[in-house]
Amino acid sequence: MSTTNQGLYTLATIIKRLEAVASRFEDLEETARSRTTKRQSTSTVADVPEPHLPRPEPPVPPAVVVQPLSPPSVTAFDAIVIDGKLKAFVELTKAFAPQFLVDQVALFADELNLLRNLLLIAAACKAPDQKTFVELLGPLQATIETIARAKITHGKEAAWVNHLSAIAEGAPCVGWVTVEPKPATYVNDVKDSIRFFTDRVLKEHKGKDSKHAEWVRAFLAVLDEMKRYVLENHPVGLA
Repeated sequence: MSTTNQGLYTLATIIKRLEAVASRFEDLEETARSRTTKRQSTSTVADVPEPHLPRPEPPVPPAVVVQPLSPPSVTAFDAIVIDGKLKAFVELTKAFAPQFLVDQVALFADELNLLRNLLLIAAACKAPDQKTFVELLGPLQATIETIARAKITHGKEAAWVNHLSAIAEGAPCVGWVTVEPKPATYVNDVKDSIRFFTDRVLKEHKGKDSKHAEWVRAFLAVLDEMKRYVLENHPVGLA
């Protein structure tokens, strides 16, 4: 090989090696660029703050409803008269009596609930003057008159006229609130006044339908418990 050829060979070899080195540098540069881009991307994601989520409000506790306590005298009236005897009497009447008697007995129950309202007022307030007291008695008086009219309206119902009359005559039992100093005696007098009608009910249905006798006993029990209530809670009068 001539000296010229050897020089050319040597030059070609150097150029190839330089190209290889340049290519290697390009590869290294691309790799470095790629890593830098990746780090910047990671840094960008890391630098984004997390969205602020509002704290959930704590649950609102359910409202507590405080039922007002009834005065002892009213609690006793509920236990002895309303729950003790009246409710059972009303249900018994519904079980066998015609609608007009059921309605009259319902009015009697309304009357005793009006009496309960008056007992609440009496327990919470001082004794009213005479005019105010008469006004407070107005709803009771109106209901007594409505009960009496029911007897007149259905008085031709021969099979039930004594039942109707017994309720009508017993309705004034609430009048003990106007009596001093022995209101319980008044309740007993009202009970005696209805005996004529309750005895006739017993006589007419004796040996036939025991429901009528049960009904009479249930009604008289309401009056007996009314008397007991008055003796225990208002022995000398409402005030």
